[in-house]
Amino acid sequence: MGSNPQILYTPQQQMGYGGYSVPCRVGNWAEDEYLGVLLTSSHIAKASESMLTSQQLGSVLGAALAPANLAPAPADGAIRFGDTVMLTSAVSGVLALDTISRSDLPQEAYSVTRTREAGAVACTRSAWTISAPKNAAPPEDGLLRIGMRFNLTCVGGSGESMYLQSQRYTLHNQNYAASVGMRKQGCCAAPAESADTLWEVQALDPSDLTQMESVGQPVPANTFVSLLHVNTQVSLFTCDHKIANKYGGEWEVSCHTGSGLCKSVWGKRSACMLEVGNHWAFTTAEAEPAAEPSA
Repeated sequence: MGSNPQILYTPQQQMGYGGYSVPCRVGNWAEDEYLGVLLTSSHIAKASESMLTSQQLGSVLGAALAPANLAPAPADGAIRFGDTVMLTSAVSGVLALDTISRSDLPQEAYSVTRTREAGAVACTRSAWTISAPKNAAPPEDGLLRIGMRFNLTCVGGSGESMYLQSQRYTLHNQNYAASVGMRKQGCCAAPAESADTLWEVQALDPSDLTQMESVGQPVPANTFVSLLHVNTQVSLFTCDHKIANKYGGEWEVSCHTGSGLCKSVWGKRSACMLEVGNHWAFTTAEAEPAAEPSA
């Protein structure tokens, strides 16, 4: 669609358009030149102070995409408190923090998404550190065990640690996931630790026998498990709903226990295996190859 010339030019400029030779200046040409000089000087001043929007965005993206070091592959195959890992989804991609997109909540909180890449490289926004809850010390052996409570923290673009968090949706906080069709509570990252930032690992099979047998077992590295939000007893979930962001669009992450119900025993309803959207793995660095024996 063409633009309206009456909006872009003054009457003097419209009258002088095409009716005079090139050296002749008609209309508000002096005012236009002065405004152009002012805009140019303002742009140069902001650029010298790194205050341009493109510079600020590039700085945040550069910090978020900076390479990160993951914990080395454990010799015993168990995850420990203090390890920095990636949370890999069985669907594809990894859990990532997006401090550019702020969540629509009463508190300060930022979006978390699942990246598009199947073989994601560890960076600042996708590296999560396992830490013990406030006023609680990790066990003496340092092992993270199934049923233990822990926090997951990630460094944002501003250098501040953010805690993976979820809340039960209410009319006050409106913590609903963006996708429709299922009752899913939102998931985000907050700068402060609270009861809503506590998580624990559970086995993927939700049957009573499997859950009782797995409690207290070390959490295996690079193996799919379920991440349960302690305060709401809902599992971390991802789906194929696309979220538009500055990283080219990624996938939604929420809290939703994706399992159906079936009758396996007469008079008793047991839950089926959790859906693939609930499958997450603590991904560590690759194991270093063994040194060849010297001759």
